[in-house]
Amino acid sequence: MAKKKETPKLSPEQYWQWSNAIAETFAAKNKEESRKWQLKSLQQDAEIASLKAHIFKFQDLNNAITAFSDADKQYKELKKELEDTLGISLNGAIIDSVNFEVNHGD
Repeated sequence: MAKKKETPKLSPEQYWQWSNAIAETFAAKNKEESRKWQLKSLQQDAEIASLKAHIFKFQDLNNAITAFSDADKQYKELKKELEDTLGISLNGAIIDSVNFEVNHGD
């Protein structure tokens, strides 16, 4: 009579270790993937923040340039208007803040 081949069996402890190893590996893989996505998200957030900062700096600089340009234009227009009204040049002139006389250091 042929001997029936036995099917290999794990002990309950071996089965628990095997099952636990599979579950831990699966959980670790999921955690790894989760951390990779979190890192990628943080990197994208940092890149967005950096781009926003560059845009803000550019806009701030552009606003400062525009403000100076506008102020300089108004100054030159007022200077020309005053020179036309007074009939003298204000270049090198000193205007007294008390009696508003225009002196050229003479």
